Formats: sequence, C-alpha cells, structure tokens
Amino acid sequence: MAKTGLKRLEELKPDIFRCIHCKACRFAYSGEPDKKGIGEHKGKQGTVLYEGMVDACPAGIEYGWEAFWNAGKMWIARSILNGDLEFSEEVRDVIMPCITCGQCSSQCENKIPTVDVIEALRAACVEAGVPMIEKHQLIEKLVKELNNPYGGKPEERFKWAKEAGLEKYIDNKNAKIGYFIGCTAAYRQIDIAIATSKIFEKLGIDFTFVGDEVCCGSPFFRVGAVDTAQELKGRIQA
Repeated sequence: MAKTGLKRLEELKPDIFRCIHCKACRFAYSGEPDKKGIGEHKGKQGTVLYEGMVDACPAGIEYGWEAFWNAGKMWIARSILNGDLEFSEEVRDVIMPCITCGQCSSQCENKIPTVDVIEALRAACVEAGVPMIEKHQLIEKLVKELNNPYGGKPEERFKWAKEAGLEKYIDNKNAKIGYFIGCTAAYRQIDIAIATSKIFEKLGIDFTFVGDEVCCGSPFFRVGAVDTAQELKGRIQA
C-alpha cells in the first residue's frame, strides 16, 4: 500500500502549523448585518466580532465538541505529525463526520487548504490500519461489485438517457467528445445529466456517453481509501 496520506500530511505541515486556532473557520455570513456573532468573540472595544456571522460547520454543529470543528482537526493533524497522538478508531470517528464542503477553507484568513489536510489525515488513518467505518466499507463493496456506490444495476446506468430520448448518444464511436456522466447524475440526480446533454445537443456539440463508464473514485479520495480510488482511476484510463 502506497503511504500517500502521511507523506501528504508532511508536505502540508507548513500549512497545518499556520493555524492559530482563531476559529474564524467555523463561521459563515448569515446575510443579516445586524445579527450578533456567536459566543465570547469580543473586540478591543467590547464589540462583538463577526457581526452577522453564524456557526456554519456541519460536523461542529452536529457534535459540538472542539475536535469536530476544523480548528480541532488542525490540532489533531499537528499532534499526529508531532508524534503526540496515534491513529485509532476514536480518532477516525472524529475526522470522518466532516463533509469536506470547504466552508472552513473559504473563511480561513491564513489560506490553509483545510480540505487537503483533512483528506490527507483520513488517508493516513486508513494506511495506519484503522478500519474504515461500516458505511464506507459498504460503498467500497458496492463499487467493486457494481461500479457505483449507490447499488444501482450496471445495466440501468443509462436508463435515464433511454427514457429522455437520448439513447442515440450512448457509445457513439465517431463522436469527438465523451461526456462522463458520473454515478450521482446517472443514478440519483438524473436531471443534471439530461439538462447537460440537451445543452450540448442545442449547441451542436458532437458528444457521446461512454457505455462502459465506471465510478470515478472521488468518494474514496474523500474518505481516505486512496488505493481503491487509484484502482478506479486506472479503470477509467483503461
């Protein structure tokens, strides 16, 4: 197994150590300028900092504890790099609830690539031998068996195209451009695939759907299963 996670954490060390734990990353603008900020964040004149800002981190809001906010995860990464903390199922259960939405990264005044850090942290956790949570093991199993994480039947991957009158674009070997649909658009948000295809059609773009399309592997980069992601990437390239 390639030791990509810990190596990536080491590369991100200068960024990780730039975190000053100011916790600006937990906030987002509410759209209400007069709305008070959260907690004890006071300015020098006693005014509330972050006027109009509200808590925005889904994991932090859900669990409440410091470790679940981004600032806490930066401290976990620092502790791993310093050798003060080892990976365990307990650590895994803290770093996994983050949905990698990037809200914290957009708010960070030190421009720390927080999502990169969290994904590297997860990869290092998997590499350390900590088992993935059961739901992640399930989607890995589904992808290896069915080429998608939703459990959809492979033969129904382009069912939406047939129902929308777009069947002629499946496996057109003479087309100049291949439109990679992806699992979510194929099995869940089919309106995206249909609308995109009709835009291409309207613009006169010579395109096709790749009939033997497989999962792109993105979910596994997100949860730290880098080997699985690379395997799927190899299938696409093949």
